[in-house]
Amino acid sequence: LLGRHNATWALMSSEWLSAADCLQMGLAWRVTEPDELLAETMRHARVLAGKSISSLMESKRTIIESIRGPIAAARERENAAFAKLMGTAANIEALSALAERRTPDFAAIDLLED
Repeated sequence: LLGRHNATWALMSSEWLSAADCLQMGLAWRVTEPDELLAETMRHARVLAGKSISSLMESKRTIIESIRGPIAAARERENAAFAKLMGTAANIEALSALAERRTPDFAAIDLLED
């Protein structure tokens, strides 16, 4: 979806992505101004309401089934990585900084400690 380079940057930088970034990377299909959101949503709902429900259901099923295996494998890798990092000094610093609403300071953490 994102491509390797965008995914790598998003994961490693932990930066928030703007609506424009998400649109450019393919994470979003469309960006709408907040005051136009309901009208846009209703317009799209009317388009879909005019379609065959069984065709829509089969289309959705086909899309979901095509990505289910790769997503499950990725989730397993992600869970293993999180488990490995839980409780490390870097993890504790990151969570403390988040709770204290400050920028984390990883400079003092000994990489060999984790």
